[in-house]
Amino acid sequence: VSPAEELSFGSGETERKSLIILNNVTKNQVAFKVRTTAPEKYRVKPSSSSCEPGASVDIVVSLHGGCQASPQDRFLIMAAEMENAGSQELTQFWKEVPKPKIMEHRLRCHSLDAVKPAVNLPRESLFDASNGGQQEVSTAFMRVMACNSRLEQKLNSCLWLQKVLTGLVLILVALNLLCLYLLGTS
Repeated sequence: VSPAEELSFGSGETERKSLIILNNVTKNQVAFKVRTTAPEKYRVKPSSSSCEPGASVDIVVSLHGGCQASPQDRFLIMAAEMENAGSQELTQFWKEVPKPKIMEHRLRCHSLDAVKPAVNLPRESLFDASNGGQQEVSTAFMRVMACNSRLEQKLNSCLWLQKVLTGLVLILVALNLLCLYLLGTS
């Protein structure tokens, strides 16, 4: 599931949509559905479907006009392998699938209004294209934003690891100096 932790929304035209990318890494078809704590604020498309083995699905989450994203808003992505992937009706599948076989992933919402973007995109060039071109650009933009979010998370974990390693190196240097001092005094 990408992004791993949060969906970002803002007040700008391009910021009112966020993209969830589901990758099926199993050998079977996977059924999924997306739920939210604030269904009156968001439109999820598709909210329920299936994904072939090795494929990925783009889920577009749109914030309704006049609504504001809140940190209390959450999304739940549920997925389960469809072992006998026939023409089984998804609603029936979800009624029959055992709870232990359902994988759950939670995402929280983040408002971009508090953070000003470093780069302003020219809206005219993005939205003067045909409707199909606009959709492609919008999807590509959301993919870039999702990738950016993943890279930020990886960078933060690398910085944390670097601090821990620096601390350990300082401790080793101190122990080494202590040993040299003790050897020199004896």
